[in-house]
Amino acid sequence: MVKMKENKGLEERVDNLEQYKALGSELKQDLDRLKLEDPEEYIRIKQGDTNIVDEQTNLFSKNYFENELLEYIAGRAREENKTFSYIKFDIDEFHEFNDKFGHKAGDKGIQYVVQTLTKNIRTKDIMKGENPRAKDLRGARVGYGEEFAAIFYDVDESQARMIAERIRESIAHNHFKFEGQKYSLTASFGVAEFNPGEDTYQLLKRADEALYAAKRNGKNKVETYPIAA
Repeated sequence: MVKMKENKGLEERVDNLEQYKALGSELKQDLDRLKLEDPEEYIRIKQGDTNIVDEQTNLFSKNYFENELLEYIAGRAREENKTFSYIKFDIDEFHEFNDKFGHKAGDKGIQYVVQTLTKNIRTKDIMKGENPRAKDLRGARVGYGEEFAAIFYDVDESQARMIAERIRESIAHNHFKFEGQKYSLTASFGVAEFNPGEDTYQLLKRADEALYAAKRNGKNKVETYPIAA
């Protein structure tokens, strides 16, 4: 991993994505490694780049997460003969919530969901000892306000489903407060494991299909879309 003092040097040399692309291969390799090994530090270095961070949630943006980071991780997984899983979820009936309680309450709900997601993907023992090699990555906001995603490296579909269930239960069984009132939300989840023989678009499509199935089957559920035999 790039050390903090080395990161400081990177920070001084990187101002935005255009400058990053123009830098030499050695620096590019350092930054690419930092994306996977310490995403939070990478964000700190690249904080001025609005293409990477969603301003409201401080999660990765859809464009960066799906078009750059996901491609990088897929390439890394192929090289290392590893797997990873993609979890996508959507807050149930969020538009109706906004219409009923107002957008300020909705914004508070977004904060609550983001905090729940972050809490559940930050733990060092994310698989509770079942897979100590598992590496979690920061989540992303990937839709029109209420859609989120996370990538879990070296985690297969069954393990990812357990993680998704934990996040789902945490969202549903707790509440948030706004202007003295308590509110609750639920979310539906789709899980798909990476297949080295497919491109990342197909992975995203399978996660979407699993999410749609969770919605069709009553919401507040986790569904998976297995790799085709």
